[in-house]
Amino acid sequence: MKDECQSTTTFKDKQWSLITLPCDPAGRTLEELFSQELGGNYSEDWVVYGFDSLLGEFKKVDLNDQLKAGKGYWFIQISGNDIEYTMTGSALSKYQRIDVVSKEAALTWNMIGNPYPHAIESKDTQWYSEESGSRMNWSEADSQNLVHASVFLYENGGYTKKDMSNPETKIDPWHGYWVPILDDYH
Repeated sequence: MKDECQSTTTFKDKQWSLITLPCDPAGRTLEELFSQELGGNYSEDWVVYGFDSLLGEFKKVDLNDQLKAGKGYWFIQISGNDIEYTMTGSALSKYQRIDVVSKEAALTWNMIGNPYPHAIESKDTQWYSEESGSRMNWSEADSQNLVHASVFLYENGGYTKKDMSNPETKIDPWHGYWVPILDDYH
Protein backbone atom coordinates (compact mmCIF):
# COMPACT_ATOMS: atom_id res chain seq x y z
CA MET A 1 0.00 0.00 0.00
CA LYS A 2 1.33 3.44 -0.93
CA ASP A 3 1.74 6.23 1.59
CA GLU A 4 -0.73 9.09 1.43
CA CYS A 5 0.37 12.36 -0.15
CA GLN A 6 -0.99 15.83 0.42
CA SER A 7 0.56 19.07 -0.76
CA THR A 8 -0.72 22.64 -1.00
CA THR A 9 0.29 25.50 -3.27
CA THR A 10 -1.09 28.92 -4.13
CA PHE A 11 -1.89 29.74 -7.73
CA LYS A 12 -1.44 33.50 -8.05
CA ASP A 13 -4.02 35.48 -10.00
CA LYS A 14 -2.93 36.50 -13.52
CA GLN A 15 0.55 35.03 -13.08
CA TRP A 16 2.04 32.19 -15.09
CA SER A 17 3.57 29.37 -13.06
CA LEU A 18 5.78 26.51 -14.21
CA ILE A 19 4.47 23.64 -12.08
CA THR A 20 4.69 19.91 -11.58
CA LEU A 21 2.51 17.58 -9.55
CA PRO A 22 3.87 16.53 -6.13
CA CYS A 23 1.68 13.43 -5.76
CA ASP A 24 0.79 10.50 -7.98
CA PRO A 25 -2.18 11.65 -10.09
CA ALA A 26 -3.15 7.96 -10.46
CA GLY A 27 -4.55 8.37 -13.95
CA ARG A 28 -6.74 11.34 -13.07
CA THR A 29 -7.40 13.80 -15.84
CA LEU A 30 -6.77 17.54 -15.77
CA GLU A 31 -10.51 18.04 -15.23
CA GLU A 32 -10.60 15.58 -12.31
CA LEU A 33 -7.57 17.21 -10.67
CA PHE A 34 -8.45 20.88 -10.99
CA SER A 35 -11.95 21.76 -12.32
CA GLN A 36 -13.90 21.54 -9.08
CA GLU A 37 -11.37 23.50 -7.02
CA LEU A 38 -10.62 26.15 -9.65
CA GLY A 39 -14.13 26.58 -10.98
CA GLY A 40 -14.80 28.80 -13.96
CA ASN A 41 -14.34 27.83 -17.57
CA TYR A 42 -11.24 26.06 -18.80
CA SER A 43 -9.44 28.14 -21.47
CA GLU A 44 -11.14 31.32 -20.21
CA ASP A 45 -10.54 31.37 -16.44
CA TRP A 46 -7.60 28.96 -16.24
CA VAL A 47 -5.47 26.95 -18.63
CA VAL A 48 -2.58 24.46 -18.65
CA TYR A 49 0.06 23.98 -21.35
CA GLY A 50 2.63 21.25 -21.79
CA PHE A 51 5.77 21.40 -23.90
CA ASP A 52 6.62 18.97 -26.70
CA SER A 53 10.41 18.85 -26.47
CA LEU A 54 10.93 17.08 -29.80
CA LEU A 55 8.84 19.61 -31.73
CA GLY A 56 9.90 22.55 -29.55
CA GLU A 57 6.35 23.81 -29.14
CA PHE A 58 3.74 24.35 -26.45
CA LYS A 59 0.52 22.37 -26.54
CA LYS A 60 -2.64 23.15 -24.60
CA VAL A 61 -3.53 20.27 -22.30
CA ASP A 62 -7.02 18.90 -22.94
CA LEU A 63 -9.35 18.50 -19.95
CA ASN A 64 -9.41 14.74 -20.64
CA ASP A 65 -5.61 14.40 -20.68
CA GLN A 66 -3.87 12.64 -17.81
CA LEU A 67 -1.11 14.62 -16.10
CA LYS A 68 2.17 13.11 -14.86
CA ALA A 69 4.10 13.82 -11.68
CA GLY A 70 7.59 15.05 -12.51
CA LYS A 71 6.58 16.57 -15.86
CA GLY A 72 6.48 20.36 -16.09
CA TYR A 73 3.39 22.34 -17.09
CA TRP A 74 2.63 26.03 -17.60
CA PHE A 75 -0.41 27.10 -15.57
CA ILE A 76 -2.35 30.36 -15.25
CA GLN A 77 -5.64 31.30 -13.64
CA ILE A 78 -7.44 34.65 -13.90
CA SER A 79 -10.18 34.44 -11.26
CA GLY A 80 -9.43 37.81 -9.69
CA ASN A 81 -8.00 36.14 -6.55
CA ASP A 82 -5.12 33.90 -5.57
CA ILE A 83 -6.33 30.30 -5.20
CA GLU A 84 -4.98 27.89 -2.62
CA TYR A 85 -5.05 24.36 -3.99
CA THR A 86 -4.38 21.09 -2.15
CA MET A 87 -3.56 17.95 -4.09
CA THR A 88 -4.15 14.60 -2.45
CA GLY A 89 -3.29 11.14 -3.59
CA SER A 90 -0.63 8.53 -3.14
CA ALA A 91 3.03 9.27 -2.61
CA LEU A 92 5.33 8.08 -5.35
CA SER A 93 8.05 5.54 -4.65
CA LYS A 94 11.40 6.72 -3.32
CA TYR A 95 12.98 6.30 -6.75
CA GLN A 96 10.87 7.89 -9.46
CA ARG A 97 11.92 7.82 -13.11
CA ILE A 98 11.30 11.03 -15.05
CA ASP A 99 11.78 10.63 -18.78
CA VAL A 100 13.38 13.35 -20.86
CA VAL A 101 13.80 13.52 -24.60
CA SER A 102 16.71 14.63 -26.73
CA LYS A 103 17.43 15.34 -30.35
CA GLU A 104 20.72 14.18 -31.79
CA ALA A 105 23.21 17.01 -32.34
CA ALA A 106 20.94 19.60 -30.73
CA LEU A 107 20.21 21.07 -27.34
CA THR A 108 16.70 19.98 -26.29
CA TRP A 109 14.69 21.79 -23.61
CA ASN A 110 12.57 19.69 -21.26
CA MET A 111 10.16 20.81 -18.52
CA ILE A 112 10.47 18.59 -15.47
CA GLY A 113 10.04 18.94 -11.72
CA ASN A 114 10.10 17.38 -8.29
CA PRO A 115 7.45 14.61 -8.09
CA TYR A 116 7.38 14.60 -4.28
CA PRO A 117 5.47 16.68 -1.69
CA HIS A 118 8.74 17.70 0.00
CA ALA A 119 11.93 19.37 -1.17
CA ILE A 120 14.75 17.17 -2.41
CA GLU A 121 18.39 18.05 -2.96
CA SER A 122 20.18 17.69 -6.26
CA LYS A 123 22.47 15.06 -4.66
CA ASP A 124 19.36 12.86 -4.34
CA THR A 125 18.83 12.79 -8.12
CA GLN A 126 20.58 10.75 -10.78
CA TRP A 127 20.83 10.75 -14.53
CA TYR A 128 20.76 7.44 -16.35
CA SER A 129 22.20 6.93 -19.80
CA GLU A 130 20.55 4.04 -21.62
CA GLU A 131 23.39 4.08 -24.15
CA SER A 132 26.15 3.49 -21.57
CA GLY A 133 23.98 1.91 -18.87
CA SER A 134 25.55 4.19 -16.28
CA ARG A 135 24.06 6.34 -13.53
CA MET A 136 25.58 9.68 -12.65
CA ASN A 137 25.02 12.86 -10.66
CA TRP A 138 24.44 16.28 -12.25
CA SER A 139 28.15 17.21 -12.36
CA GLU A 140 29.09 13.94 -14.03
CA ALA A 141 26.24 14.22 -16.54
CA ASP A 142 27.28 17.82 -17.27
CA SER A 143 30.95 16.85 -17.80
CA GLN A 144 29.88 14.12 -20.23
CA ASN A 145 27.81 16.63 -22.24
CA LEU A 146 24.51 14.91 -21.40
CA VAL A 147 22.71 17.58 -19.41
CA HIS A 148 23.59 21.12 -18.38
CA ALA A 149 24.01 21.58 -14.62
CA SER A 150 22.11 24.89 -14.74
CA VAL A 151 18.33 24.67 -14.75
CA PHE A 152 15.80 27.50 -14.82
CA LEU A 153 12.94 28.05 -12.41
CA TYR A 154 10.16 30.49 -13.34
CA GLU A 155 8.52 32.25 -10.41
CA ASN A 156 7.19 35.70 -9.61
CA GLY A 157 7.31 36.71 -13.26
CA GLY A 158 10.96 35.87 -13.97
CA TYR A 159 13.58 33.15 -14.24
CA THR A 160 16.03 32.04 -11.57
CA LYS A 161 19.04 29.93 -12.51
CA LYS A 162 19.81 27.02 -10.17
CA ASP A 163 23.15 25.22 -10.11
CA MET A 164 22.37 21.52 -9.87
CA SER A 165 26.06 20.59 -9.64
CA ASN A 166 25.88 21.90 -6.07
CA PRO A 167 24.67 18.81 -4.16
CA GLU A 168 22.78 20.99 -1.65
CA THR A 169 20.62 22.77 -4.25
CA LYS A 170 16.97 22.35 -3.24
CA ILE A 171 14.31 21.24 -5.68
CA ASP A 172 10.98 22.32 -4.21
CA PRO A 173 7.61 20.62 -4.66
CA TRP A 174 5.17 22.11 -7.18
CA HIS A 175 8.04 23.87 -9.04
CA GLY A 176 8.75 22.95 -12.62
CA TYR A 177 12.12 23.63 -14.26
CA TRP A 178 13.49 24.10 -17.74
CA VAL A 179 16.29 21.55 -18.12
CA PRO A 180 18.66 21.68 -21.12
CA ILE A 181 19.46 18.19 -22.39
CA LEU A 182 22.72 18.36 -24.35
CA ASP A 183 23.90 16.88 -27.65
CA ASP A 184 25.36 13.62 -26.35
CA TYR A 185 22.29 12.45 -24.37
CA HIS A 186 20.81 9.46 -26.21
